Amino acid sequence: MDTGLCATWFRDLLTGKSHASTHHDTHPPRLAPLLAPARLGDDSADVGLASGPYRSGPGHLDRRRQFRFRHRRQLVRGCGSGLDKLVLRPTSGQTTVTLERPNETSPYLISGGLTFEDAAQSYLLDVKEGAYLGILGPVTNSSGVTQQFNVSGGAGGVISFIELQGETGSNVIYTAGENGRVRLRTSVPENSASFVLDGGRLEYSGSGVLELGSLTGTGTLAYELNGAETGTIRLGGFGTSDTVEVLGATIAQVGALTLEKVGAGTLIMTGSNGYSGGTRILGGTLQFGQGSFDSPLVGNVYTGDSEDSGRLAFGYEGDTSYSGVISGAGDLAILDGAVTLSGMNTFTGLTSISEGATLALTGQGRVNQSSGVEVNGALDVSGASSAAVKSISGSGIISVGGASLSLTDSTGSFAGNVTGTGGLSIDAGSLTLTGASDLTGQFGVGDAASLTVGDGETSGWISANVLNYGALTFDRSDGGTYSGRISGTGDITLTGGGSYILTGENSNSGSVTISEGTSVQLGDGGATGRLGGSGPNSGSIANDGTLIINRSSATTYAGVISGGGNLHQIGSGRLTLNGVNSFSGGRASRPASC
Repeated sequence: MDTGLCATWFRDLLTGKSHASTHHDTHPPRLAPLLAPARLGDDSADVGLASGPYRSGPGHLDRRRQFRFRHRRQLVRGCGSGLDKLVLRPTSGQTTVTLERPNETSPYLISGGLTFEDAAQSYLLDVKEGAYLGILGPVTNSSGVTQQFNVSGGAGGVISFIELQGETGSNVIYTAGENGRVRLRTSVPENSASFVLDGGRLEYSGSGVLELGSLTGTGTLAYELNGAETGTIRLGGFGTSDTVEVLGATIAQVGALTLEKVGAGTLIMTGSNGYSGGTRILGGTLQFGQGSFDSPLVGNVYTGDSEDSGRLAFGYEGDTSYSGVISGAGDLAILDGAVTLSGMNTFTGLTSISEGATLALTGQGRVNQSSGVEVNGALDVSGASSAAVKSISGSGIISVGGASLSLTDSTGSFAGNVTGTGGLSIDAGSLTLTGASDLTGQFGVGDAASLTVGDGETSGWISANVLNYGALTFDRSDGGTYSGRISGTGDITLTGGGSYILTGENSNSGSVTISEGTSVQLGDGGATGRLGGSGPNSGSIANDGTLIINRSSATTYAGVISGGGNLHQIGSGRLTLNGVNSFSGGRASRPASC
């Protein structure tokens, strides 16, 4: 600010019809402040503006609630800081105070601050047409009524300013319209003033943390680092978890700036982001992009710790890639579009993929420390190196392509479709598949894991081979035909009361259990269909249901068959049993075929 700026006369100082001429004085002012405290009140209240040897006449607020001087021209001389303090007293209805540009360089300055005195009275201070309002002291508002400041420029790109160097007041809204700028010299904490961008610009010059309790709208948020290498914008005050605010601001900065989101609500970023110091989400949800509004995310993201974690959300409509690292205890949400991650992320919260959205992992991209991945859209790991997640859930699509996906601590069920020619392995924990999976590669079950196909109803099936070192269960009330091949030392259970037909040449060497009310048929009249390996690796069968052999070719089973279920040999091929069997149920066979 030019300290040599001098006001030579004012007329109708706060009406929007003011005119003043200025000159620049290289000598410091002899008397300051130039104008004494002013008070705007009801129609009978005079306003005294005076300082030094020159005085302005009294003014008043007329019946139209516009402040005017009583004389057409009030003369003051010298340089100074303007009004020492402005107090707005009660009137009836909303009072509008309009400031327009006296000329190109004249400012309106209030060095001692501005006070809204009555809790029931609202004011609108309208700064426009290139005017400059500087409030060097605090803005004080009695609780109750919202007070408003609007700043907008003039034709031809003329810019208007409000500069705030002290406290901004509570329950006060500052709106920056087109070619309007609001400048801050201090932070604005939560439950304090609110800022709205309506095509304008909110500026901060300083260092450290700029705290904004509430910021909405579309425009530019600019942070100019004043001699510092780093700075932080902390956005908060977004209410409860049901509160959603959209910020279309373009974040511009010089230096490494960090964006920090606090509070329980949701903040949606739809503007362009120029900051490069990373993002911190310490509460609620911070969403980048909404539909066709692209708000690119750059730098790393920290989602907080267990005490103050938040959620990072992507709402892009199209395709986007993010190579930064997501860390912390918070969540990741893919709400729309296709998001490709290539960073080695370490966050531990939930990953969720909404219906119609896609999360793709490529290269070293990972979400392996996430507590689980809820797939209601699509998870694509076909381009990832050694993809792993703790657990999967949802009803979407998991595409492994020719790659593989490992579940390291699986819980719950997945009702969607696993596709591709690669593999899905359950290394630890349990997984229930209630959807029909098209995977043609292989399911793997670790020795500390279990895979269940179906949940006792009529849904859930697989066709791929299974390498089983843990526990494999088929649980459907209507059974089904499985043509894949089961191998490994793990156990197999067939239950649910349905009728199963196994046509693959299974080589499993663990135990097989057939539950009461359930039937298992090996083969469908052709040359294939068996359970158990050969010789000592044949395993065993505990049959409390019905075991049916229906092959056209001869087969030998060397394991032990036990239980109270029935055994039926109905195929044309010969069945040879070499084990010391102990089953006590009924037995039926074709002549000379067993």
